[in-house]
Amino acid sequence: MSLKESIKKIPFAIKAYITYIKIWNKMFRKHNVAMMHIGRVGSTVLGDMMNQHPKIFWDGEPFERLMRIGKNKPKDFVAQIITESSNKLAVPIYSFATKFMPQQHLWHECINMDLASYLSVLQKMNIDEFIFIKRENYLKQVISVLVGRKKKEWHSQNKTTKITKINIDIQEYEAGYDLKLPLIEYFERIDKQYELLLDLVNSKKLLLISYEKDIEKDPFKAYTKVCEFLKIKNANPKISFRKTNPFLLEDMIENYNEVKLILENTRYAWMLEE
Repeated sequence: MSLKESIKKIPFAIKAYITYIKIWNKMFRKHNVAMMHIGRVGSTVLGDMMNQHPKIFWDGEPFERLMRIGKNKPKDFVAQIITESSNKLAVPIYSFATKFMPQQHLWHECINMDLASYLSVLQKMNIDEFIFIKRENYLKQVISVLVGRKKKEWHSQNKTTKITKINIDIQEYEAGYDLKLPLIEYFERIDKQYELLLDLVNSKKLLLISYEKDIEKDPFKAYTKVCEFLKIKNANPKISFRKTNPFLLEDMIENYNEVKLILENTRYAWMLEE
């Protein structure tokens, strides 16, 4: 067979392989798991550890690359993206993540849905297993976001890192695309959105992961919980990513006293504690 004839057959081979994956997943896939978080909560380190398991395909955040694509999308746009993502590999377990604040992946120039509508789409696709990751200390989450923006670096594999100082705009914190809020109001919105998420996901197939308890000091705790949740054996993954801001708040926040003043005497005051 000539090279030209071989090349002509490549598209057919690719289509056949894709068809095989779809059929295999339809017949043998055991779990479709939706991870929900707001970013800077340890999802990347946990997702990477999950992806090292031979039975899991972790596809990160399939909607992230679609930010700012506008409103004119087909009705089944979200289902299409998830279906394409889930059929990249033939494996028993598929997992992906969504940032679920309104100004994140739900934003009008991304998937353009409210949380209830998005969860309804997942339900229709038989995605009924969830992992929620929550970072209790919203202030440290904000710091992590601002450092990432300033350094243009969101993840680190280095064992050591240099301190990056940031200033927090307490009156107009950039909470997401086209949204600036007072810092306290942003924290309140996070509280409400988490409460809404828990109310909407009425499922026994739900794993709650705490950044502070399960990821920050030892990501293997979160990984072990995931394995138990999915009823699979620990595959002893490596930890590829490191904590990016292991510094005191006073050393990182240039306007620390200003931030401290607005958080004092609120239910968020404890977030100033190290």
